[in-house]
Amino acid sequence: MNGIGLSDAKLQFSTAPTPFGVVDANAPKTETLTVTNTGGVPSGNLAVETKGAAFGVVPGGTCMNGAPLASGASCTVIVQFAPAAIGPVTGSISVSATPGGSASADLGGTGQKTVTLTVIAGGTGTGTLSVDGVACAAFPCSIAYKISDPNRSANVVQTPGPLSDFVGWKLDCAGTGSCSPKLNQDRTVEADYILKQYAIQVTLKNLRGTPGGSVTATSIPEGPELSCLGNVCSAQYSAGAVVTLTATGTGQTLFQSWGAECSSRFDSTCTTGALTGSFATTVSFRPAINYMFVSSGTIGPLTLGGDLDTADALCDSGARAAWLVNTPTSKPRYFKALVSTTTADARTRIDGSRGWIRPDGREFADLPQNLFDEAGASSPFQVFYPPNVTEQGVKLSDSSHLVVTASGSDGRALRDNSGLAYTCHDWGSGAISGSGFSQGLPSGGAGDWLDGIFSGDSCNFLVHVYCFETAQPKTALVANAPAQKRLAFVSTGKVLGSNGRDAADALCEAEAQQNALPGSYLALMSGANQTPASRFDLSGPPWVRPDGVLIANTATAFSTMPYNWLAPLNQRADGSYVVSGAPLLKTWIGSKALDAVSDTNDPNCDNWGSAAASGATSLAATRLSDNVDSGGSQSCSTAQAVFCLQK
Repeated sequence: MNGIGLSDAKLQFSTAPTPFGVVDANAPKTETLTVTNTGGVPSGNLAVETKGAAFGVVPGGTCMNGAPLASGASCTVIVQFAPAAIGPVTGSISVSATPGGSASADLGGTGQKTVTLTVIAGGTGTGTLSVDGVACAAFPCSIAYKISDPNRSANVVQTPGPLSDFVGWKLDCAGTGSCSPKLNQDRTVEADYILKQYAIQVTLKNLRGTPGGSVTATSIPEGPELSCLGNVCSAQYSAGAVVTLTATGTGQTLFQSWGAECSSRFDSTCTTGALTGSFATTVSFRPAINYMFVSSGTIGPLTLGGDLDTADALCDSGARAAWLVNTPTSKPRYFKALVSTTTADARTRIDGSRGWIRPDGREFADLPQNLFDEAGASSPFQVFYPPNVTEQGVKLSDSSHLVVTASGSDGRALRDNSGLAYTCHDWGSGAISGSGFSQGLPSGGAGDWLDGIFSGDSCNFLVHVYCFETAQPKTALVANAPAQKRLAFVSTGKVLGSNGRDAADALCEAEAQQNALPGSYLALMSGANQTPASRFDLSGPPWVRPDGVLIANTATAFSTMPYNWLAPLNQRADGSYVVSGAPLLKTWIGSKALDAVSDTNDPNCDNWGSAAASGATSLAATRLSDNVDSGGSQSCSTAQAVFCLQK
């Protein structure tokens, strides 16, 4: 029996699958595949299978598991791609039967997810942030990405605000460098900022050496307390903070002024305004003691005014310009010019006050009655340091600067034989008065500072005035002597130039012992090829008067020309003061200068042994601190005082 044989069943896909492409995880994609039995007989029961978790068969196709496919027939399979991850995904599908074999095909697609990047600016500071070049307008700043590349990252760039510092990244970035978070899932990045910290520094000043007061600080927002080390107080405050500084005296001191950095220098508080940088200033405290100074400004005698109002105004304006007072100009004047008028003595202008210092902090005088030749005064003519410093702290010399006082050494108006005061027609007021006026020597000691030179008949030149504050409490004042010191005084007794230097030394020792002064003393006199200063250790402590006044800053400064003495050596061992008058008290030294040896031009009475010698050089340093070497030559047969210095 003959016939044509039928071919076996054979399954195959009629078309190859198309790649799914990029598919969002939240929107699965399907594709319909057609399977055909190209054999001559029906296939066995079909079995459909996919590989790859992202791929699967969904209902709707006509190829049914467990059903055969007739010869030449076709059916469909619906394949779904539902990616769970980002990036390329592969898989396969197969349809098999027995008989019929197997038809298979590769599947592929790319998974995509929506990822959110959140950017935050955190901390106490501020800054700007951009993501892939796009600036964030507000925070938190969120950007959504369709991500199909698992290696995709974003570039986050931060810029701190002008008053902030970048601290570092947090959350999905770290450190202080670049930030490029990988966008394979939702990410959050925080840039941490802190406000810049600015230093507040206050340097405390006081004429008497110690800080002299305290400074506290309050701030909005609240910040730290000031920390003080010595005379410097400081703390760190956040940018934008408004800091208020408050200065307080100790009771022994008063707030005086702030530095120029403070807008209200005379207020005890100084407010910085919102900080945009460091702030440094000074605060000055003054002793609760009156100031006195010689005016840097000058005035014509005929314009002083009969009531001295113009002179007082010169003092007051100078004090305010030098920040010596902390009251507005609308307040009463606290400084008075020490000048006599036809009807009022200069001394009455400071009655009721006590204790004066110069603007450089050195003591001038304690009691008014001790400034003058007054009965009952405990220390008549007591002047500590001469009144030769202006309100600005500048020293005036005698040679070119004279001070109007119209007073004698007793502080009363000088008058002619008829009783008229020498006040230039009462300083321009038209009152009848004597011609001319007396003037003080600013570097003078007892008496000379007030009554040193008479002007003659002229009233047509400019003069300075002494200015005294009278508003501060009555504070007892003594000279503030250095801890390490040696004593010096001018002898009460005198020695002949021919009696020998040993006699002068004996005089010094005797007067020191009589007044219980410590140590041993020598006369400041030259010897044979020996300078006066060489008798003493110039590397030792400086010399002070018995009242504690420092004569010169160092022993070398005391003995070296040009002399720059701080005060005249015009106090005796018993505490009394040498006053002006004629003849001036002279002191033997026997050489041109304290650091020079005797020679023919400046002899020393043949080494203090001959009354017939040509003479010896002397000093008149007991009168002025600026004119130490003005004694001239004296006869060796005369007796003069000597300077006595502790060894």
